[in-house]
Amino acid sequence: MKVNVSDIVIKSFISIFIFSAVFLVKPVFQIFEYQIYDYRFQLREKLGNDPNISPYIVNIVLDDDTYRTSAKSYNWGRAEIAEVINKLSQFTASTIGCDMMFVNRLDNDKDSLLVKAIANSNCVILPYHMEKEDKNYYNSNEIEDLDSILKIDDMPEAQFEQFPNFEQPGVSSFNSALKNAKGLGFANYYLDEDGVARKIPLIGIYNSRYIPTFALAIVCDFLGYDFMLTKIIKNSIILKGETKDDIVIPIDEDGNFVINFYGSYIENNFLHSYKVRDILDLQQTKAVNTNVRGRVCILSDISLKSSDFVHVPSEARFPASYLFTTVISNIISEDFLNEIDSGVLFILIMLIIISILTIDYLFGILKFTLSVITLIIIYSAFNFGLFIHSNLILPYFIVIYPVMIISFIFFIMKIIQKEKLRIETENNLRKFLSPPAFSFHFIEDENFRKQMISRWNEARQGYEIGAFRSTMTMCGSIIEGLLCFALRKEKDKAFLMYKQKYKSNIDVPEIDRWKMYQLIDVSQKIEIISKDSRGFVHIVNTYRNLIHPDVEIRENVKVNKFKTTAIISLLAIVYEEIEDRI
Repeated sequence: MKVNVSDIVIKSFISIFIFSAVFLVKPVFQIFEYQIYDYRFQLREKLGNDPNISPYIVNIVLDDDTYRTSAKSYNWGRAEIAEVINKLSQFTASTIGCDMMFVNRLDNDKDSLLVKAIANSNCVILPYHMEKEDKNYYNSNEIEDLDSILKIDDMPEAQFEQFPNFEQPGVSSFNSALKNAKGLGFANYYLDEDGVARKIPLIGIYNSRYIPTFALAIVCDFLGYDFMLTKIIKNSIILKGETKDDIVIPIDEDGNFVINFYGSYIENNFLHSYKVRDILDLQQTKAVNTNVRGRVCILSDISLKSSDFVHVPSEARFPASYLFTTVISNIISEDFLNEIDSGVLFILIMLIIISILTIDYLFGILKFTLSVITLIIIYSAFNFGLFIHSNLILPYFIVIYPVMIISFIFFIMKIIQKEKLRIETENNLRKFLSPPAFSFHFIEDENFRKQMISRWNEARQGYEIGAFRSTMTMCGSIIEGLLCFALRKEKDKAFLMYKQKYKSNIDVPEIDRWKMYQLIDVSQKIEIISKDSRGFVHIVNTYRNLIHPDVEIRENVKVNKFKTTAIISLLAIVYEEIEDRI
């Protein structure tokens, strides 16, 4: 197969251009990418391949059932939360992440009880919010207080700008609670354009300093890592401890952590979850004590009253506190999702382009189409398989769309090329099959020349209208006439050869009375026609006899356009040889 270099270059350029164009308008396809992104998690959950949440995490939830059925008619205010914190401390919980905001000091005993419980436990991590824009409803004193509480000047200096950059603190618990907490972390999380939470920032930037998110502050406390030692390199956050192995946490180009969800909010996916009332129920104390000891406890309100829910890939109503639970478990268990690096993606795209070009080069339209469909199926299976078994996320639509567009263009080009080839072949065949122009100019006898031209015109017209039997007969007649004409020109040599050839002792008959095979044999012997032509022209004798109907039946002769064209070609050979001879 001849390689058309220019065709390959053009198609390579088209492929690279389309992939580049799709990546330049990536947001247009992002909504579809999100849908396939979510479907991965849904499929993994259906297949039962979700990873298990870390056994070191316990969720303590204030839910609607607790509000309704508490043995004590708790109003579930700050005093009651303080009691729960005290209980968890007694159960020797390692770290308590209290995912609640105690906004505004009430200046009563309940505040004091809460502050005392937080201080005594020495393991409570509290959240706060940050603002990306300057909000004029905060006074400078409040901001300065929180800056002091956060010890912002002691935080690592920001060297990378991909993390969220905050202008000022937002909503937070009252200062006394914050001051007595063991650690603090901002609780901001962001939704994608379609309103779904898929990623979360682990680090933010405030006053040119790094600050940890609520989940990362809990992880550092529980595992004993010092956030001040945290290192940031390209696409990674590295937690460092003086006597501990580093934990390398992958992040995307925007500094976000890709959440590896454990499935929907059901007991099977979050085994160690207790209602707040269980903590205070003496009958449940022993079981809770065992499961809380030495673990991370996330205390949160997931009641309808709190409305603290978020849309995630696995479901539309997911407790926001479990978002932090999931992130904490991901880091503790190192169940990380990794998005493919741009360099690897480039290599993958080049391999796909080469595959398409190879398929296009090797196969026709049908096999090309089937091969492209197979390629898409293989990539889809590869894409989902990598996610389910290797926690690796490959782009889907921004790869599949270009493949489909490129394949469609190549498909159209193949059809156009095939049509052009068909037209070109037909034109070439038409030229090849078109009867030549015979003038018989070398025949001096005008009447004989006119008769030969008339016969040729009749043969050509028969060919053009599909009367191939008539054309074959006429061609045989013309060949016979040409041979007679040429032999008469060399009559003495022809008669002598006739006698030698057929050992005739009687007078040689006139040439126009010779049989066709005799005309052919003698013409070849005296070199009017070549030896090769002699063998071919003998074939004409059979088709010349088609004038007799019984010959066609007896000899089982098939008459068609291509055989007729061959007879015309034989006539052209004889014509040319006689023309050269004369």
